[in-house]
Amino acid sequence: MHIFKKLLLKKEVVLIRALTALNAIGGAAFEDNPRTGQETENLYEYLSIPKFDLGKVPPHIKSQINSIEDFDERGTFVILAMVKGIKKGNGWSRIEMVDETGTIGVFHTEQTQIETGNMYFFLIGDNRIHRYITIDQMVGDKNDEFAKFLHASEIQIPENMRLTISLLPYRTKQGKSMGHLIMSNKTKELTRAIVFPQVYDKIKSRIKDGMIYIPEVTKTEDGTYSLRSVK
Repeated sequence: MHIFKKLLLKKEVVLIRALTALNAIGGAAFEDNPRTGQETENLYEYLSIPKFDLGKVPPHIKSQINSIEDFDERGTFVILAMVKGIKKGNGWSRIEMVDETGTIGVFHTEQTQIETGNMYFFLIGDNRIHRYITIDQMVGDKNDEFAKFLHASEIQIPENMRLTISLLPYRTKQGKSMGHLIMSNKTKELTRAIVFPQVYDKIKSRIKDGMIYIPEVTKTEDGTYSLRSVK
């Protein structure tokens, strides 16, 4: 009799439930109780981690997806995740999302249209959701700037130019307008830059989603970038 069955014979309810769950997700594998290969099917039931069906997603789009375990609040990422829950406060919502590697919470607007239980491609910069689309929208709506970016193998622009993927407007506590910008170079490397109020009003019409330009940026003290002007 192998070890797993011996432990189950102890007939302690809590122990049996814990061992059954561990075994279902592959955490109770021993030499005489090998994994079946079906453990990922049980991840959502026991750990609330979904198994994603990416059959509709082309390989070149899959290659752009970052896993949640690699997420950094200061970075820029494309993540495919299921929305586990939504918390709301005055002027904000926090989207709890999960993929096969873990869970994170990322901020969005208070009036978010994101729905619990759905899967989305998220464009995230500095712990804020800039853009989001469902898998069906990604496949079917190629006019969406985020969808176009995901579908493109390369951005057809010169080396020194950038394409706006998302310009997220933001209002300061003093009531001034500024923006959080995510732009791409021709090889689809993403850069995030802050557009401070004194610059935002002057150039906002030239850096809308889908526009291209030559940016002039400076690096701030905390390592982020600030957009000073565009050509």
